[in-house]
Amino acid sequence: MNKEYKFIWQHCKNPFLFKKDYGQTILLSADNLDEALPELPEEEISADSEDHEMVGGMIYTPLGVLPITEHTDMFKLFNFWMCHTNFNISRNVFNIVCKTQGVEAAHVFSRYRFRIAIGKAFDFKPTRIKIQDSIKKYLESRQNKTE
Repeated sequence: MNKEYKFIWQHCKNPFLFKKDYGQTILLSADNLDEALPELPEEEISADSEDHEMVGGMIYTPLGVLPITEHTDMFKLFNFWMCHTNFNISRNVFNIVCKTQGVEAAHVFSRYRFRIAIGKAFDFKPTRIKIQDSIKKYLESRQNKTE
């Protein structure tokens, strides 16, 4: 019996960046969350535009406090994609993801979810297909060994 392996991909966006209707970009923090969110219409909650520049805000890192700018925004520096699956992400599955050409960084979030960053010189679609095909091939070979 062959199991259908599912991959649901979701582009990751900066969860702290929102644009108000008059064009000002704000960085959400615990201090301004209550005031900022009720004013934002649903269609304006987006970080797609290249003209967004994060102003204000700081991030605490092991290297010290860094201001959040367009040069320190990981969501502009990396092309992040979240993958939701219906199978366990084992070490072997994760190694397949990490070794796929085009994957710049990878992180497992849970038993069924991982995030990758696609290198700027690579396209997402062929990288995604290669990841899915390689994982399916591995999982099917394991399933055939147990039957």
